Amino acid sequence: MDILLGTVNGKKETVSFYMDGDTLSARTYNFRSILPDSSIKELNGKYYADLNLNFESVLNHIEIPESVLTARDKIRKENNLAKNTAGSNKTSQGKVYFSIDGSDYIIAKVGEKAVKKDRIFDIEGKKALFVPDLDLDFPFLELPVEVEIEFKKAKKEKAMASLCLVYVGRSLLTGKDYYDFNVDVPQQTWDRVKMLFENFGEGGEDICLKGWLTSSPGLVEEYLRIRNPIESRKSEIEKGKAKAVKANAEFIKTLS
Repeated sequence: MDILLGTVNGKKETVSFYMDGDTLSARTYNFRSILPDSSIKELNGKYYADLNLNFESVLNHIEIPESVLTARDKIRKENNLAKNTAGSNKTSQGKVYFSIDGSDYIIAKVGEKAVKKDRIFDIEGKKALFVPDLDLDFPFLELPVEVEIEFKKAKKEKAMASLCLVYVGRSLLTGKDYYDFNVDVPQQTWDRVKMLFENFGEGGEDICLKGWLTSSPGLVEEYLRIRNPIESRKSEIEKGKAKAVKANAEFIKTLS
């Protein structure tokens, strides 16, 4: 989208200056000429440019108002801030740009100031960041929906990259060993393996198994192609099993 920066009324034609992205151009009713930085020269405190025209014109050489160049630089700076950002929010101090740092932080930046936050607050029915260090009118800043979505997506992708099954205990009724995911999985992932899990409910005693657990970890890992299988963590699993056996025995002893 072209942005009008200013106009100059000449003797023959009125010249208008526009920005299209990072590109400055001069236009009249009859022509449009790109003004690369290399074409702009300063002379006695004023700025001039030779137009790149393929025909004879009285406007082959024009003066560019300093205000146009100032506006050009401001737009370029904003465009640079907007690159690789997840969203923005307008404030009286200028636009605040948001980006995602890995999956751990949201970066909020306005001008030369920036903060990193890992917590999203629910404020008056809206998602917000606590950003007093940005010196805005208010310490809380509303977070655009698209930024929250991008942040959650990044966290989920990181969690899925480290997805594995962890040992949780041994059944007091069957002696089977049970496992659970180390992170919450998306519904689509869960639907693929739900039939391999049993629901133990909220459990009774502290020693009892709780929630959705599986006694078929190998099949779950095969279906989901988990990169960190329990087979590669034998020492960790065996320690868990030994601890569960001891805990079960102590529980039974208290009832004797």
